[in-house]
Amino acid sequence: MDAVPKLVFNEHDVQEELSLRLLKFLEDRLPEWHFQVITKDRRIFFLDEESSQIREIHESLPLDTQPEEAPAHFKLKDGSLLYRIPIEALNADLIFSLPRLGAGPDVPKDHASLVRLLIELFFAKSALHNDQRYRETQKNQLDRKFRVLENKYQEILEDNLRQHQRLQRQQAAYAQTLKSEVARQTAELRKSEDS
Repeated sequence: MDAVPKLVFNEHDVQEELSLRLLKFLEDRLPEWHFQVITKDRRIFFLDEESSQIREIHESLPLDTQPEEAPAHFKLKDGSLLYRIPIEALNADLIFSLPRLGAGPDVPKDHASLVRLLIELFFAKSALHNDQRYRETQKNQLDRKFRVLENKYQEILEDNLRQHQRLQRQQAAYAQTLKSEVARQTAELRKSEDS
């Protein structure tokens, strides 16, 4: 039983792979910002060392609260803000900080909105990519089926041609045999008439 490979994806592996892809997607678009995904079972994913420095904060975050009850941002000791956005699709929270910018009443809301839009874009692109891969797989399968059917059709045509040629040869041989038999019998009749 141990020799049988595991074909079922581990849920944690899928969650980790998606989390790391999301982090890469976000950091590619917002390189000065620092992101981290914290799952409900407290696994932490991050891409750069500066993101790992917000790691100790996760212990104090109330991750089991409902998204609408969870605080949207926290103030760190150095005065910078740490944001939290629940991601239902990952069963996790995205935690992020950014370089100090000008402060205003809408700055935290704008940051969270921007990141939420990027998260939606990531999942939309992932769904599109998965759909394209699925369609490409279907197309490849249909192409293979078509090639197999085309090969079978060619084999049938070639077999029919061989059978037709064999029948023509048989008919030609029979016609030749019949012709020579008629000629022989005609010759015998003439010989018997002449005698």
